[in-house]
Amino acid sequence: MLGIWSIAKHTFAQCVRMKLAAAFVVLLAIALIVLPSQMTGDGTLSGQIRAFLSYGTGISMGLLSMMTILVGASLVSNDIRTKQIFTVAVKPLARSQYLLGRWIGLVAFNFVLLAIACVAIYATAQYMRTKETTPLGRVSISDRRKVETQIFAARRKIEPDPIDLRANVQQRIAQMQKADKYDQAVDQYLAEADNNRPMAAELLRREIEESILDQREDSPESDIFISDIFVARRVAQLQESGAYRTAVEGYLPRTDGNIELAEDMLLKQLRSEIATNRQSIAPGKTMWWDFSKINISGRELRHKAHVVTPINHQGLIRFRMPRSFACRLWRGGPVQIQGYEGRAEAINEENVLLHVRNSGSAHQSISALAAGDTAELIIEPLLQISYKVTMANPDSLSEDKFMGRWQASDGVRPAMGWPRLPEATGQKVPISMSPRLVGDNGRLRFAIHNDSQTSAGVLFRDIALMYDVDSFENNYLRASLLMACQLVYLSAVSVLVGSFVSFPVACMFCVTLIPFSLAREFLTTAAKIPASGNASLIIKMAHYMYIPINALLPDFARTMPGDQLVDGIDISWAFVGETAVADVLIRAGVAMLLAVLLFHRRELARVQV
Repeated sequence: MLGIWSIAKHTFAQCVRMKLAAAFVVLLAIALIVLPSQMTGDGTLSGQIRAFLSYGTGISMGLLSMMTILVGASLVSNDIRTKQIFTVAVKPLARSQYLLGRWIGLVAFNFVLLAIACVAIYATAQYMRTKETTPLGRVSISDRRKVETQIFAARRKIEPDPIDLRANVQQRIAQMQKADKYDQAVDQYLAEADNNRPMAAELLRREIEESILDQREDSPESDIFISDIFVARRVAQLQESGAYRTAVEGYLPRTDGNIELAEDMLLKQLRSEIATNRQSIAPGKTMWWDFSKINISGRELRHKAHVVTPINHQGLIRFRMPRSFACRLWRGGPVQIQGYEGRAEAINEENVLLHVRNSGSAHQSISALAAGDTAELIIEPLLQISYKVTMANPDSLSEDKFMGRWQASDGVRPAMGWPRLPEATGQKVPISMSPRLVGDNGRLRFAIHNDSQTSAGVLFRDIALMYDVDSFENNYLRASLLMACQLVYLSAVSVLVGSFVSFPVACMFCVTLIPFSLAREFLTTAAKIPASGNASLIIKMAHYMYIPINALLPDFARTMPGDQLVDGIDISWAFVGETAVADVLIRAGVAMLLAVLLFHRRELARVQV
């Protein structure tokens, strides 16, 4: 171990002295200094910070990755080329210890530079957070709310629950059995099943399945099983009308006459049309989504606020508080004042107007607060539904406005009213709501009603529920650890390649590795053999050749944290641990094991006679 640490310290010092590493450090410093002034985004403060976080982390990782490749590939290969390896080889130091020391030293150097870059990005983002003006003018309260609740946050994202068709059918059958109506229902299908009772029970099950699907036509569930059922229905309708063959023949020119590929293209088109229709809300119609496993307990925010205007006879009291705290309130939203229930009436840049019931002990207790006094305010965790809405016919509404209303409930207690949806389309829209709408079982039902006076439907996409689960600082730490895992892997690969090929070849191999890692998911899909097994020889060869590459190649597009930071999405410790095990322990470990095996058998010099 002493030999490994000696080589590691020597490697770290060597990296510090390298002109190549110094050049990348200078480029990184220039990028982080210039980026804040160049990142304007959409002109808003939230857009500027989003652009900076995205490009800042991306450029930092790009520069550090390139530096890791070039420096790592040169460490061993240059030692062999300049014959400096002989000063190490004659010492009582195993070749494995030499390589491990080189790798650990390079990783330590990367960690130092990554830490400096991450601290610089965080400090700059915090400075931008305090800006008062943007190119569009003074920062509005709505823009400030986006910054505080959608960027400097760590929110859990929950997709709508899919339909569990099998469970619904079993539940319906159990209800019929409990009411002693099941046997009677099966008897009605005996004639159609030629007195075969198991077949009659199967026909009843299918009828129940059809009725459930018909009742859920307005549900936009994306369950694959449900989609396949609707595709099968559409194919059966085409076959009955005699239009199936014609539809397939329409795709033949695009598949060079391959009927199987033409059928696959037709099925994909049908599945796309069905998914679009099931996400469309016609005028006068309502669509429901169900969310479950919502856990918002223990996320309340507490802060001391100063009284500006004491409570009046209407129960209104004005407070002054930090904008970062005030922006988490919305009009009508609940807030506790000294432990008593209240609600927000008006919010601006300077202060917040709150309302307390004009009777009872709450009003009497808060009446004792004079101007300048402090009171503890408690804000419940923010719950948001985000979605993207587009018109089925863009020309149907003038100025791209959509008029709709929404409703939410826990499915047990009465739902709240139908507030108006924000008048926006083509972009993600957040709706803030009280967490009290979530049931004790962690469930929430959310509905959107289309009351637009048009003949076109409205498409709702990317709908999700989000709520705070952690702080931005902890989330940023996990994002930094994800970037560190990538650098550890690249360090191992660069040392591996540099141990058995020359420096230029090692650099070319490692640089080629990065785009493959970024496009790993696409390449996996492209090289996949269809379920039917019918594929060309080239596809089959690519599939089997890509299997070992896919196993050793990390998915950089999945582990790059820029998108999560930009949207304030929580990066879980479980995901960080999974990435560390897969990329550091397994993939980097395999790379270093190969490096040791190859370098152990490599002949460093030939004996000349």
